[in-house]
Amino acid sequence: MARKLVKFLAGYSRYNKGETAAFDAGHARKLCAGPSPAAIMVGDATEPAKRAVAQVQVDVAGEVHSEIADAERRMKSAFSELDERQGELTQQAADNDQRAADLDAREAALKKAEAAAPKAKEDGEPPVQGSKK
Repeated sequence: MARKLVKFLAGYSRYNKGETAAFDAGHARKLCAGPSPAAIMVGDATEPAKRAVAQVQVDVAGEVHSEIADAERRMKSAFSELDERQGELTQQAADNDQRAADLDAREAALKKAEAAAPKAKEDGEPPVQGSKK
């Protein structure tokens, strides 16, 4: 037996005014009959329900696909930023390594100059350039 959708015009049993429910055709006709009907007939229950479910599924699927696409764009942007930052940090590390090597070389030259300074005094040689008399 076909089920019919009715929309309630007033409270009825557990239904409130404005709600829609499905009933078998005979009961739906009784609800819609009489001088003061409790409801009005709005259509077949199977067709609109199937269409509504299909529409909800399509809407949800569309929203999910949209959210996934947005998440993919955000992830690509984040990865791009991370790659850029990694390049900057790699360059900074290389610069720091070069500075450390330069400082080590300067320190070694200074130690060599300091070691040569007392020997130069003993030999009567002029002091190493850059040192005080």
